[in-house]
Amino acid sequence: MSWKAVEPRCGGRITQSSGTITYYDVHDDDICAWYISVPPQYHIELTLKSAKMASGISVNCTVNSLEIFDHQSAANRTRLIEVCENQAKPLIFRTTVPYATVYFKTNRKLMDNDVPILDCKKDSSNPWCGVGFVLSYKTLELPNGCGGTITPDENGKMEGYIESPGYGHSYFPNLNCQWILNATVENNTLPVAESARKVQIEFIDFDIATSETKYISTLSRIAERVIQNCGGDFVRVSPKGGMFCNLMPPKGVYSSSYFDIKLSTDSSVGGRGFRLKYQNVCEMDFTAPNGTISSPNYPTASTIPFKCSYRIIAAQTQAIRVVFRSIGIKADINTCFYNTQKQKDSNDYIELQGGHKSNEQINRRYVCARYPFVSPYGEVVASGIVPLSITYSTSGDSDTNTGFSFDYEIFDVGCGGLFYQQTGTIKSPNFPERYHPHMYCIYEIIVAWDQRVRLNFDIFDVENVANQDDCGFDNVQVYDGVYINEDTHGELLGRFCGMSKPPALLSKSNKMSVVFLSDRSVNGAGFSANYRGVEVADDCDQTFTNLEGIIEFNSSVHPRATQCNYVVVVSILVGFYG
Repeated sequence: MSWKAVEPRCGGRITQSSGTITYYDVHDDDICAWYISVPPQYHIELTLKSAKMASGISVNCTVNSLEIFDHQSAANRTRLIEVCENQAKPLIFRTTVPYATVYFKTNRKLMDNDVPILDCKKDSSNPWCGVGFVLSYKTLELPNGCGGTITPDENGKMEGYIESPGYGHSYFPNLNCQWILNATVENNTLPVAESARKVQIEFIDFDIATSETKYISTLSRIAERVIQNCGGDFVRVSPKGGMFCNLMPPKGVYSSSYFDIKLSTDSSVGGRGFRLKYQNVCEMDFTAPNGTISSPNYPTASTIPFKCSYRIIAAQTQAIRVVFRSIGIKADINTCFYNTQKQKDSNDYIELQGGHKSNEQINRRYVCARYPFVSPYGEVVASGIVPLSITYSTSGDSDTNTGFSFDYEIFDVGCGGLFYQQTGTIKSPNFPERYHPHMYCIYEIIVAWDQRVRLNFDIFDVENVANQDDCGFDNVQVYDGVYINEDTHGELLGRFCGMSKPPALLSKSNKMSVVFLSDRSVNGAGFSANYRGVEVADDCDQTFTNLEGIIEFNSSVHPRATQCNYVVVVSILVGFYG
């Protein structure tokens, strides 16, 4: 036996702080690995300047590939990138550890078993000529710490971005970062109450790797279900928010006077990190039965621009009344009543939002006093199904914008609710007295899973207008199943108004939703209806409200039914002449 040592064609171990790795060679097959290591106080930035692959613009990782790993070995979970086609533009990557592995493979035989001897001097057009790459690297110092405390500046502003260390590249292992956002610091430029000083945060980008997904099998179920768990790296946002990772990412906007944001990472694979936008806002919630809400500048004009939002929060079954004691915004008559574009462009306004979106008097921006938005005795009433929001804005250069002062009251009216007994009664708000304007009530009825809901109206007096066959004003809508909003709900079983009692209604599932809507005018006595759970096998009565359809009886569904009553209800218009 004999042997001899030869220089490897490619690959090797590299310990210099910077350098360039180049591969341009022609062989039937090659597998090359370069291992880069630097001192522990550094990490590595690699720049892939160019790459030419035999597969050209086509991705073929079997024939050729270039991989870069964030580790001292080639492990899939630490791979930063795999390039399997031509790459003309530079690509930049950073490791989270003081190591990097560059792995390159090529195999001509996979493309053609009868591989001829290649002479690139004679045949430079051959796709295998010039195959290779150029990659440079350099060391970067690890950042000194992370986190910090952020408060409003001398002008009361608090706005910017927070990024995880190395954001855009993989974050580092074993991090424990903490950011404190505190909007309650006194702001001498604007007399905003401390309870109204809030900071609003929103995650613009989020990639926090999850290293743990647990599966639990139960005796009652054969299928496994995934339990979401941020067991590896995570971001914790308190007091409002929670624990977030890729399995449980943050959603929407969070608002609080104070945020404690923590980033924790382990020693395993990392992600891209996060980018978070923050800004201070003026917000306040009101949950007491009654009170007074005033803008910070009331009763004088402000010399600086600002915007504040106030929410009155009530239970779903309650109503909210707001009385406009003082209104300090004044626009010219044209802008106030006619020019909607100027209304949208104005920075001096009071905007109301609440109840059902069809209630235009509540869901409107006001730039002046106009009915019902007049002081000192103008008022609006809205259901508590959603908070009633008041947004005040001043441009800071209006002498006539002196703010506002409103009184509010939360009171019980019996608007909607959840009903899960086998029998019961639902009533319109304030029944037997006339119902209030701007009501939006949802009654959700749930009976046993093997039953259906039978609904019968005992009293019915809901506004009806001549020549309106669609009940476009006050109305009662009945749906099969669950009603979430106007866009998400079950099948509509009927829409009713007027003084004629609707027919009996039967759901197709064990759930039924009844929605009551009222506008600003003409309030009737309302309605009272009773419901009960019925057996499908016994009860086959049905009501049809579509303009056309099919009525059929299925004995397998109703095997014990002895009589079926089918009612067809459609709207008709009657005109009188002469």
